[in-house]
Amino acid sequence: YSGLIAFTVSIISVITGTIFVIMVTRRLSPEDLGLWTLIGTLVSYVIIIRPMITYWSTRQLSRGEEVGKTTVFTSGLFSVFSTIGYLGFAFYFAITTNSDLNVILLATILVPLSFFYNSFNSIAIARRPQAISYGLIIFETVKIPLGLILVVVFDLEILGAILTVILAEFARLSFVSIMIRKEIRGNISIKYIRFWIQMSWLTIYQNFSGFIRTLDVVIFTVLTGSLIGLAYWGIAKTVSALVSHSEKMTQGLYPKILATKKKEFAEEAMKRTMFLAIPTFSMTIIFVKPILYILNPVYVDGVLIALVMTIRGFAFMFNNISFELLSAFDSVDENKQTS
Repeated sequence: YSGLIAFTVSIISVITGTIFVIMVTRRLSPEDLGLWTLIGTLVSYVIIIRPMITYWSTRQLSRGEEVGKTTVFTSGLFSVFSTIGYLGFAFYFAITTNSDLNVILLATILVPLSFFYNSFNSIAIARRPQAISYGLIIFETVKIPLGLILVVVFDLEILGAILTVILAEFARLSFVSIMIRKEIRGNISIKYIRFWIQMSWLTIYQNFSGFIRTLDVVIFTVLTGSLIGLAYWGIAKTVSALVSHSEKMTQGLYPKILATKKKEFAEEAMKRTMFLAIPTFSMTIIFVKPILYILNPVYVDGVLIALVMTIRGFAFMFNNISFELLSAFDSVDENKQTS
């Protein structure tokens, strides 16, 4: 049920999201689009510690433990440290790339928003996974009128694009918080926080590979001092993201297996994902050049980058599903005394 809703919503969000992406790619200069990509990467760096909370909260909530309020509280606390880290990055890269510091500083708001979104997500995926899909619809729908007003009408360029995402994220957070309000109960438990910190080595270790994988953006920026190359990279990622929508079919799989340990759910979910993933992948490969033309003809020369990124995205999708399955069937953490 939640997988079907997630896939349907993701297809709708392709349409609404594409409208906003076209606004951004058509109105922003290559330098600004590169800065947009850099900001997104920097935010992902500083929130690397979020799985210390969200990884365990989903597992514990799926097994009936009430850790919702502790999850939200701890996320807010940790977001303070990540925000300080982002500010350090902001000043450094504003000087390195000669970019507008005010734009990078405005994006600081995305750091705590990302923390709270992920904490709400971890609660929703365990108890009400369809809430994530409904929240996505809110996010994508709100972005269109805001983008028209701020990016197109007032021509605020990258400043307008960032403001649009911030306001749309506020709308999504508000909606999802209402959907999961009954799950944010119980007391704030120091016992759970202590357990999450003690086991933080595992969550940071398994997410560190993703951190290393995205260092290419920073290394390229530091070596060249240019943001134009990042614009082509950002466009290619947008195209390759079309393939990942098939993964939505498995949205409710992880908590379901955590709760039941039934292999049949995994087998069925993988079959359905394959039925959708292969046609989506094939169509993206075939129509990659027209897609780039739609986004902005300036970036058509990056067709090979988009092709490679699409193949990479297809492989990553099954890597992510496999990792979730292995994590879901592992029950060693049910014993809180496990070292």
